[in-house]
Amino acid sequence: MENKPIFPSPLYIGLIIFLGFIFSLASAALLSAVSIAIFPALKTDLNGQRLLAKVIITLGEINLFLFVLFFLYRRLPNIVRLFRIHRVPLPPLLLMLPLGIALAIAGDALDRLIQIIIPSSDITTQLASLLKATTSLELAMLILGSVIVAPVVEEWLFRGALQQAFEHTIGVTKGVIYASLLWAIIHGIMNWAIQIFILGVIIGYVAWRLNSTLPTIILHAINNFIAVLFYNWNLPLHLPGYEWHQQVNPVYSLLAIAVIFGSIRWLDSYYRSSNSAIEP
Repeated sequence: MENKPIFPSPLYIGLIIFLGFIFSLASAALLSAVSIAIFPALKTDLNGQRLLAKVIITLGEINLFLFVLFFLYRRLPNIVRLFRIHRVPLPPLLLMLPLGIALAIAGDALDRLIQIIIPSSDITTQLASLLKATTSLELAMLILGSVIVAPVVEEWLFRGALQQAFEHTIGVTKGVIYASLLWAIIHGIMNWAIQIFILGVIIGYVAWRLNSTLPTIILHAINNFIAVLFYNWNLPLHLPGYEWHQQVNPVYSLLAIAVIFGSIRWLDSYYRSSNSAIEP
């Protein structure tokens, strides 16, 4: 029998992700300094600064992934297994669309409720401004970074490598919770921590149940895409009755919660029926 490579420990993977995050911040600072040195006009060009910020964030995600990949590949060269890149049947993939929309609406409702207790800080407002675009080029870079690059990188690292490592050592439930907690912490935004954590738990469940990061990348991308729409298209104005006393209309919230719970039950039922079908 062949000896399969041992999956890296969660402590090792967590440390590598943390160091990769530091590396991405350092590389972002260096790129910003170099850009301003080459193009001094950026000091006063607000549009140029916003575009540069989006380019830096996108490259930061890529640098984070490359850093982590360099160290993890030496421990487990099987990329498919390491990042949980497995094929998924079409029905569960199609479910990701309504589930992703429901998660975005529920997240918005929770965010508005939390702001009543914990008003948005200046840092949160500044970070939220990064989701706004004033030019088509800026919007294209925003979509590239937040809707394509970030979901792929973060799902492969957190729901792929890190969560699997936790699952192998402390079990599925704690694995999903701990990976989601670290995912929320590394975002560094206190006002969004609860929403990010809950989103991570649900996405983590999907990754475990379907044993793949492909559907979670779709969920993550849909959530981020709707966030971009909210900040740039004022989506609530185009949804009849979406807002109610500056909160999400309870009808929308309840429908979103119903879709989330219904989707989880369907996935569980689908998984069990699929497993029973292949048993001898």
